[in-house]
Amino acid sequence: MMTVSIATLNQVLAEYGKNHVAHQIARQLLDIICAEPAMFSITCHGKVEEIGGDTQAFTREECERELKRWSEGVDEAMDGYAVTPLYAISEGVGNSFGALHKQLQEALTSCENWKRNYESSQAQVSQLLQGGSEKENALAERIKELDRREKEVELQEKSLYHERELIRNERKIHETTIRDLQNQLAKQGGENAGN
Repeated sequence: MMTVSIATLNQVLAEYGKNHVAHQIARQLLDIICAEPAMFSITCHGKVEEIGGDTQAFTREECERELKRWSEGVDEAMDGYAVTPLYAISEGVGNSFGALHKQLQEALTSCENWKRNYESSQAQVSQLLQGGSEKENALAERIKELDRREKEVELQEKSLYHERELIRNERKIHETTIRDLQNQLAKQGGENAGN
């Protein structure tokens, strides 16, 4: 037979209460306790105190008398001291308590491992996103540069087209002038031959 106080169970619940699975397991500890307290003891901040060199528990009345005797002649207040009910746990249930505690530890370890893996994955995703963002920014800059070059080439093409048109027009003028001169020379040559 072993005994456990509600304070101890509350401590277990507080320790594992942040984890949902572990909290459910810890709650089972309350289900295996007898409805009525088996005995009482004096506790200080939840820890069972010895009474007359004995850690065995007593009746509520015995504990209250002992606590009153302790407080007599003591100047400072005995904060944290209380008469606390202890609940009996059979040997079989005690084994269950140990098994549940082991399950709690395993659940916590599993959760801690999951948390570490999750944080590691988050860091990797963050790195990938950052790398992707940097590549995206670099490509966006490259697109801007290509747009700028395309506009420059378009302007050059327009300029070259205009220049080509000027050259063609000037050539046509010169060709027309040459034909006119040739016609005049031919005409004068014909007139001279007739004379």
